[in-house]
Amino acid sequence: MGTAPGPVWRTTVSSTTGRRLLRGRSVLQIRRVGARQTLPLVVTLACLAAACSGTKVTGTVSVSGNPTLGTWSKTVDGCEKADGITLLSGGTAVLAVSSDPVAGNSIELPNPTGGAPTQLFANNCRTLQVDTHFNGTTITNDNVSHDQEVDGSVDADCDLPGGGTVTASASFANCL
Repeated sequence: MGTAPGPVWRTTVSSTTGRRLLRGRSVLQIRRVGARQTLPLVVTLACLAAACSGTKVTGTVSVSGNPTLGTWSKTVDGCEKADGITLLSGGTAVLAVSSDPVAGNSIELPNPTGGAPTQLFANNCRTLQVDTHFNGTTITNDNVSHDQEVDGSVDADCDLPGGGTVTASASFANCL
């Protein structure tokens, strides 16, 4: 069984330049036009693959008066998705946010001495509002891994074990 014939191109030779012409245009012109027409598509696809929309994170996390965690305030500027969302400041984790249908909402502060993190639930907090949801954007890398971006926010005002408080007010978009 043979293959179906492709499109038929009429080839002529220009009497002035001696170049081959396809439907009145030189092969060189057609290649250039094709490249110009496909360039925006290639840039758009590359932009999507690299998440051109970018991760957007704003807000602060503050701890005060705790003997283990100390007193500090950090502006969050990044996020990572794992079991929940980890908010970063300068590439360092400052707060993990989790929304679990069974356990409920929680936040987790890393221990600066390397010990167990401090996890807080609604019963430790005056305010603990966590919203995390997939935004519908799926990232595919090398046609192998699929990952969905997450948007959301956290608003917390909690008492820490051993004394002190933690407050957090942040929003995040396009976290991977």
